[in-house]
Amino acid sequence: MLYKVLKSADLRELTSFVSPAFFDVMPSRKIWSRGRSLMTTRGSERYREAISRRAQELMQVPLAVQLVGSEQPAARDALGSARDDDATRLVTLYFHQLFSDSPTLLDLRAGSFERAKDVTASTLRWKPSAWVCAWDTSFLASLRGLYRGFYGGDDALFRRSLQELGIDAAEELFRRHFGSEQRGQAFKMKEFVETFHQVFVRCRDAKIELHPDFLALGVYLATLYEHLDGLDVRIDVRACFELGSARPSASDASTRTESPRV
Repeated sequence: MLYKVLKSADLRELTSFVSPAFFDVMPSRKIWSRGRSLMTTRGSERYREAISRRAQELMQVPLAVQLVGSEQPAARDALGSARDDDATRLVTLYFHQLFSDSPTLLDLRAGSFERAKDVTASTLRWKPSAWVCAWDTSFLASLRGLYRGFYGGDDALFRRSLQELGIDAAEELFRRHFGSEQRGQAFKMKEFVETFHQVFVRCRDAKIELHPDFLALGVYLATLYEHLDGLDVRIDVRACFELGSARPSASDASTRTESPRV
């Protein structure tokens, strides 16, 4: 069923990364229902609204990432053209979307980005496929708590968030997945697939049925790893988290919103 959902969208290459154990912890009815809710088209009002809202929020983060089809200019940063700079932008973008209240554009694959030069900076132009996720509020709150607990060194919050998500049986696997080298972490698709296969097996053995939003999170992470694996660099993930999860002040937001259009 999941293969059918992915192939019906523009993400069919992700089917090779699906763990068979995933189907033991999420019933096909949930996969089909949640998968259909994520898919739309680039011409739909839902997609256009998601692009518009994300573009406005990206103006508040110095990433130099611009959504194709948006009239909003990209916020500038001081990064150059090296691949590790692109990787830093990508991981920060991953967290930025999870810590904002706008729908998440799930497609972070390498083929959805291109580098555009202008007179002031090198900007990544982003044209994601029409996979849009409006997260369940309780799931997203727990997911944010998971990241805040880990990168903030709050073990109580980390464990509580795992329990809320129903995945506390795999605590040590998630600690390993997040990595011990937070200031220089490598992202390898093979390791991602192996780790989450073990997570699903652990959850299956504990007779846990996962929340449907784990489907969207799996797609989101898989597209991130597909892109980063190709860049083959080490990333300061803690710094990316700190920037991506930060909320701008009201004055900062209003100032950036008034930036001239291009």
